[in-house]
Amino acid sequence: MKRQGWMIGALLCCCTAMANDAVPEAVDAPASVVDGVAMPGISPQVANAIPNAKPPRRSELELRPTNTESGAIVAKFGETQVVSIGRDRLNRIVTPFDQLRVKLAQDDATRAETEGSVLYVTTTLDEPLSLYLYDARAPLQALSLVLVPKATLPVDLTVRVDEASMRMGARLDERTEASDTASRTEPYVTAIMQLFKELASGRVPAGYGLRMTDEASPVSMPRCDMPGLQIEPAQIIEGHGMVTYVGRVTNVTFAPVDVRESGCAGEGILAVAAWPETRLQPRQSSELYIAVRRTDDRNSSFRPSVAGGGL
Repeated sequence: MKRQGWMIGALLCCCTAMANDAVPEAVDAPASVVDGVAMPGISPQVANAIPNAKPPRRSELELRPTNTESGAIVAKFGETQVVSIGRDRLNRIVTPFDQLRVKLAQDDATRAETEGSVLYVTTTLDEPLSLYLYDARAPLQALSLVLVPKATLPVDLTVRVDEASMRMGARLDERTEASDTASRTEPYVTAIMQLFKELASGRVPAGYGLRMTDEASPVSMPRCDMPGLQIEPAQIIEGHGMVTYVGRVTNVTFAPVDVRESGCAGEGILAVAAWPETRLQPRQSSELYIAVRRTDDRNSSFRPSVAGGGL
């Protein structure tokens, strides 16, 4: 019996020694750093294999550039196209406008020059740039572009206008040719932009009158084709030669909806803009400004004829 106990004890001691030999001695490895976080005990080889967990920038999430591998895009009036350009590079954009005009907020980091129908732009910024392109002879027809700077080679891009927008532009040109020449100049566009800016700031510009709308005095606001959005007239801003309707546009669906100003392209409409948001969440509202050419003569008073015995 004593012999069996001695053998069992010797066997246990042997197993314990084998187990201790199988466990490697802990080694104090230097702490690796992943995305700015120290991770002790992980070798640099393993840490380098961990994918970057940094979230993408906001511009990369929301702005998805149009495929420009062919060097050309087809744009529409009233819709925004997103394209990539080379950061800190001289980029060239060929437009369909013979007398090209560009509206772009320039600073020390961004430069834009036009030569005929070609736009040259360069920027050292990382943030997207918004600009409008139009012909000086038809400033009401503008193309909207968002340029996303990237670490690439210079971009040589050609912008074309789709056939439907060309037909709409031709009809607008026919109606505009019969109007005053002043309505087709840049100062007229600047006046509309300044008016919308004042309205967005909660002010009524000098020379304009404000009239509220209610059920007792209904207003025939221009119709807009905006599926999923409800438009309610609220105010009328009246000035010489122009009437601006201010409405409340609300998303009545259960999903986000974009306010497409091109849905208000009716006869007599000069410009349309939404403020402060153009992408509305469910039940969210924005203001909608619709500038219309004045065609009535309410500011005129009638004079009796002297030839019909009026005196």
